[in-house]
Amino acid sequence: MKKREKKPDRDEIVLYICQELKQRILDGKYDSGKKLNQTTIAKEFGVSRTPVTRALSILETEGHLINIPQKGYFLPALTVKNLMEMYQIRQMLHVIIAPDIIKYITPEEIRELRGFFAPFINRPAIDVEEYLIADQNFHNRLFEISRHQLVNRIQKTIPFGYRQYRPIIAIKPEETLQLHLDIIDAIEAKNVKLTAKLLHNHTGANLEKLRQLTEYLVAMNRDPDQVLIDEFRQI
Repeated sequence: MKKREKKPDRDEIVLYICQELKQRILDGKYDSGKKLNQTTIAKEFGVSRTPVTRALSILETEGHLINIPQKGYFLPALTVKNLMEMYQIRQMLHVIIAPDIIKYITPEEIRELRGFFAPFINRPAIDVEEYLIADQNFHNRLFEISRHQLVNRIQKTIPFGYRQYRPIIAIKPEETLQLHLDIIDAIEAKNVKLTAKLLHNHTGANLEKLRQLTEYLVAMNRDPDQVLIDEFRQI
C-alpha cells in the first residue's frame, strides 16, 4: 500500500501563504497603497480566511503591510520622500554594522559574498534585474553576518527590496560592480574604516540619484512627499 502523503499543518500553510504574498510584494505585483482582499486571497489558495489573516499579520510585523482597523491590510503608500528617508536610514545602518561584519565574518562567508558578483565579472553585458537581485542578496547577507540584532530588526521592517522602486534608485551595474568587490576586499582585510566608508558611499550614490529626482519633481511643482513611487515611475 502506498503511504498517504502528509498534509501540511496549519503553520506550514500560513508560512507558505506568507512567503508567496511577500514575494509578490517584493516583485511589485501590488501597487503602493493597495488593499489586499482576504476573501480573494483565501479563494486563490483554497483555504479559509483564518490562515490568510495570520499570514497578513506576519507581513505586518515585518513592515510589508499596514493594518488599518475596520478597513483591512494595505501596502504602505510609499512616496518619493519616504524612499529618500529609507535610504538615509540604510546608509546609517551600514556604517553601524561595519565593525560587527569584520568581527564575525568567516572565510567561507567572504567566499559567499564574492559568489554574488562572480558571474558578472568580465561579462560584456550585465542583466540589470539579475544584478539587482545579487545586490539585494549581498546587502541582506551583510546584515545577517553582522549579528547586530537591533539593526537586523530595524532593516527587516523597511522594504528595501521592493522591485517597483529599484529602477528609481538603481545605479548601472558597470558603475557599482567594482565598488562591491572593493567592499569585500576591505572586509577581508579587516579594515573597519574603509569598509564603513565604502558602504556609506555605495548608499550615497543611491541617495544622490534620489536627490536629483527630487529636484526634478520640485521643478515640476510636484511635492516629493505627495508623489507615490508608482506615480513617479510614470512621470
